[in-house]
Amino acid sequence: MAQRLNGTGLFTQLISGINNSYSLALQNTDKDAKGISLNNIMSSLNSTNLSNPLYFAQSNNFSSYLSTNFKGIDQDKDGVISNNELTNFTNNLYQTGLTQEQLALLCNYGTASSTLEEVLNNFNEIDKNHDGRVTQAEISAYGIDEEVSEKQKEFMDLKPKRMSLFYSGSTSSSDSIEN
Repeated sequence: MAQRLNGTGLFTQLISGINNSYSLALQNTDKDAKGISLNNIMSSLNSTNLSNPLYFAQSNNFSSYLSTNFKGIDQDKDGVISNNELTNFTNNLYQTGLTQEQLALLCNYGTASSTLEEVLNNFNEIDKNHDGRVTQAEISAYGIDEEVSEKQKEFMDLKPKRMSLFYSGSTSSSDSIEN
């Protein structure tokens, strides 16, 4: 039977990582800045906490992702990613889902690793609409179809092949119904 998964952890991890990287980059701006520039992101990549290798690698992945996708996130094309633009971007990721590449790149740290491995290994099966992305709903639904099929088979195995019914007012002692 396929394992039931909960995609909430993966999506929470992704959104949290992107928001943390945004916050780190925001520290490299003026206090009156309305967002972060590409230079702020690059500066945060260079000043990330090197004493914790896991934190450094994770922050670099998210910061690199922000810099690579900067133009797509900066909707008004003013050279700055505002908090609203980042929120719109992460909400869009949450609604439209993640590609296999995004999952592998951004969600490979933390407590969701066993779920991540299962999703990556079964990506095409989980992606029910075959759009190349998996949503939280698709991840959570994984395994349910197979489980329903197994339960239906169990029910059919329990269903009697021949049943006798006894009626109190009937002239014969039993009537048979065959399937």
